[in-house]
Amino acid sequence: MGPTEFVQGDDYNEYVLRLVERIRAIKGSSGILICRNGVGVNILANKFMGIRAALSFDSKHAASTRNDDHANVLTLPADYIDSATAIELTQAWLNTPFSTEERHVRRVGSEEQYGQE
Repeated sequence: MGPTEFVQGDDYNEYVLRLVERIRAIKGSSGILICRNGVGVNILANKFMGIRAALSFDSKHAASTRNDDHANVLTLPADYIDSATAIELTQAWLNTPFSTEERHVRRVGSEEQYGQE
């Protein structure tokens, strides 16, 4: 959904909004955002109700964001990881389902009341 090549001066906001719209349109979908340090896209994505974005550098951590927090957006810091690590993180994240433990379900459910548009 983003550029396929470097575009000097582009803004990540446009790409985050595209992803948020797509996730909202397709129930149960998820997405991945990549930017230089991952923080800006993470902050913006988390401003939208129903989006639970998680920035990760480590595959174990990435998996925990799905298992414990039901993250539906993974944000990756391109300047701080190589492509092999990005693939490893993505695979761990995509292959980890949300936990059915009561505490995780309860926490994620209660977080929804704090969302904003």
